[in-house]
Amino acid sequence: MRRFEGAVAALGPGLAACSSGPTSDTAATTSGAGDICAPGDDLPTPLASLRDAQIVQHGTAAVEQAWSTVGTAVSAFRQDVGALADEVKSAC
Repeated sequence: MRRFEGAVAALGPGLAACSSGPTSDTAATTSGAGDICAPGDDLPTPLASLRDAQIVQHGTAAVEQAWSTVGTAVSAFRQDVGALADEVKSAC
């Protein structure tokens, strides 16, 4: 449980920037939150496919396919985040 709490604490500020509406604490820093959150928008669907893989009906091939989809989504996420990091560096 402590690992989970630590992860939530570490991700909290970033997750706040991607919330549905800015709070008084994050309003000043989230003007570009749509761009910041965009790379993560495509991750829930592949993760759900991994969760929902029907191993009994389709065997390990179902998990392998779902895992491949997750890998592709994570690679795209990493590239998008890298591009955003480059934009931030150039803006500073």
